[in-house]
Amino acid sequence: MLAVLAMLALRAARGCGRLRAVRRCAPQPGPSLRAPVRGGVPASGSSGTAGRAKMLRIYGVVLEMIAGVAGIAEAIEKRDADLARQMRRAAASVALNTAEGMGNTGGHKRQRYQSALGSAREVMACVDVARAMRYVGEIDAAVLDRIDHVIATLARLVYRRA
Repeated sequence: MLAVLAMLALRAARGCGRLRAVRRCAPQPGPSLRAPVRGGVPASGSSGTAGRAKMLRIYGVVLEMIAGVAGIAEAIEKRDADLARQMRRAAASVALNTAEGMGNTGGHKRQRYQSALGSAREVMACVDVARAMRYVGEIDAAVLDRIDHVIATLARLVYRRA
C-alpha cells in the first residue's frame, strides 16, 4: 500500500501526463457568466465561493419571463384551458431545464439547455397561437422581449462553437 502511494506521489511530482491533462481542463479564470445565488455574494471569475452554487444570469430573466407569461396564460385560459395549461408547462420547463443544466457538465448540460430552448420556443408559439385565435389582444412588448432574450441566450449556449 505504501509503495503505491509513493509511486503516485512521485508521478504527481514529475507531472504525469494524466495530471497535466486534468490541469489543462481545469476552469480558467475569466469574466463571470454567473449571477449570485439569491442573497449570495457575486460570483467571481475564479473557481467560486466555498460550496455555493452559481446560477447563469439568464435564470433570473427566465423567472421574469414566467411572471409575464402567467398573465397571458390567465387571459388565454378564459377561452382555451388546454392551450393555457400547455403554455404554463412549457414556461416551467424552461426554468427547470435551465436550472438542471447549470448543475450538469458536458453533453448533459447542452441537452438540458436544448430542452429549455425548445420549451421557450413553445412558449412563444403559444403566444402566437393565442394571438392568431384572437384569445388575447395586444401583448406587452417587454414580455415578448424577455421571451426573445431567453431564446437567444439559450440558443447561444446550445449552438456555441467550442
